[in-house]
Amino acid sequence: MDDHDVTVGVEFGSYMIKVEDKILKLQVWDTAGQESFRSITKIFYRGAHVVMLSYSVISQLSFENLQRWLTEVKAQCSPDVLIFMVGNKCDMEHSREVDLESALQFKKVNGIDYFCETSAKTGRNIERLFTDCASLIYQKYKGKFHLLGQGGGLDSDRINQLDNSYLNNEQGGQPLGSFKQSNGHRAGKNSRKIVRLRGQKKKKCKC
Repeated sequence: MDDHDVTVGVEFGSYMIKVEDKILKLQVWDTAGQESFRSITKIFYRGAHVVMLSYSVISQLSFENLQRWLTEVKAQCSPDVLIFMVGNKCDMEHSREVDLESALQFKKVNGIDYFCETSAKTGRNIERLFTDCASLIYQKYKGKFHLLGQGGGLDSDRINQLDNSYLNNEQGGQPLGSFKQSNGHRAGKNSRKIVRLRGQKKKKCKC
């Protein structure tokens, strides 16, 4: 069993990703999911252009909690925010409680913009997640960067293209994690900063 850090409070990271001939800087705020932090993390919804809702594929309860998080996002964020759904710990197939079909059905019923499964342990699909994120942001706001947060349509064909690419990989295509970086790739230095609340200590998760 391996140890890894669980988010306590808020962690911040910035990522430089190239899409076409542009460099996009993604500013990522990773907020804690614990109930005690709910009132604090709500402030980070404001002004967000993408929200990633994460659950564990080995925890049915975490998957069921997505509905509550989704309701909160729709109440706190602007109507045009992109909503991503990310199933983590996909490397632990032997302990899986949430199957792919259930996740895809949730995505369809709730109008989620993007879905994939990842592994923080192995790095599977992590690069893909952020390059796809940058690609969709760029496509949505292309030529309108001065109007961020004021709307703009999202090309459903582009979403379907990314979805189909992901599903083809899941069903026997190229191995997940070997996503070609034609849509975007890392450029320059990335950074990550942990912002902790006073009196809070880093916790460990055994999984």
